[in-house]
Amino acid sequence: MSMIESISFLIFICIIALLILKDRKNIKLEGIIIIRRTKKGKRFIEKLAKKHARFFRILSVISIVVSFPVMLFGTWFLVNNAFNIVHGVSEEGVMLVLPGPVSDVQVRPGMLIMPWWFWVIGIFAVMIPHEFSHGIMARLENIKIKSLGWLLLLFLPGAFCEPDEKQLKKSSTKTKISVYSAGSFANFIVGASAFLLSYLIIVSCFQASGLIYGGVIKDYPAYRADMTGAIKSINGIPINSADKLGDVLRDIEPNTNIRIETTSGVYNLTAAKRPDGKPGAFIGITQPYKTYYEPNPMAANFAGGLNFLMSLLTWVFILSIGIGVVNLLPIKPFDGGLILEAVVQKFSKKKSGTKIANLVSIIVGLALIFNIIGPYIV
Repeated sequence: MSMIESISFLIFICIIALLILKDRKNIKLEGIIIIRRTKKGKRFIEKLAKKHARFFRILSVISIVVSFPVMLFGTWFLVNNAFNIVHGVSEEGVMLVLPGPVSDVQVRPGMLIMPWWFWVIGIFAVMIPHEFSHGIMARLENIKIKSLGWLLLLFLPGAFCEPDEKQLKKSSTKTKISVYSAGSFANFIVGASAFLLSYLIIVSCFQASGLIYGGVIKDYPAYRADMTGAIKSINGIPINSADKLGDVLRDIEPNTNIRIETTSGVYNLTAAKRPDGKPGAFIGITQPYKTYYEPNPMAANFAGGLNFLMSLLTWVFILSIGIGVVNLLPIKPFDGGLILEAVVQKFSKKKSGTKIANLVSIIVGLALIFNIIGPYIV
């Protein structure tokens, strides 16, 4: 943590505090959550819903179809991973993604701390499409929007679109599911768009220039040389894939001096024998392997901006897909929990449906909490 990150994070917190202080007459405190309601944005949602009604109705059908498999997958993943954590098969669970005064992503017990500016941009890329989609679907079903707004839990921002709850409760099961599923589906569209844009940037602006490896094995050449960075070449031969690495090392005899260039520098190693006894040399690095990309000559002058954009798109993808899936878990008051309640109430008495939904919410909620803290207490 550098001084610059610490100061910028402190400025971020101060700006939020000043905005709250300036608008304090319109802000309400509900429990530990600060809420600011507004009517702004309602007219825009109305126009958008009416102008593109056919398009949004098609998206509504797709969102309903997508929501149930995602809910089932998310629930299966949580429960299955919880069992794996208990039995020592899995060492990682779900992590909270939070902002902090850091320049690179850092892992903490139960959480990932990422640069606060990435986090803020990513969260807004999640919140705005999510809440606007709820509003658009509500208006398509002739459900009034009471207000829009933002909220704050400590220094963590959020947004909401508040439909008329009485109207929504009296509406059909299909209408409820359509409104509830719209937000996560919008997140999936944003995530897919970020992924597609990343792919297009890589194809047009980057070229394979090295190989990233998982780590080094103790007491082997790479470990003894304290080798770091992506491997770019071995004995002058370019390395940009796991297959190329295997081909080059296969032709090198053990106990031979080799020269490895990485993104961190040049390392001179003495190759070891392969542990499996096969011909070739072994330098002591582990999987997973990933191709390392660098800007091509045409894009070299924009390398800093491209790397920043790629990192940003990666986090928009991760946050959009991750939050979209979590939001569809059958946990009230998540949208997935409200979808489950609407479906169960369709096939049972209203009180019984609510009880079943509440029970499932507790079970899946506990599984979610255990996935966050389980790896550090088992």
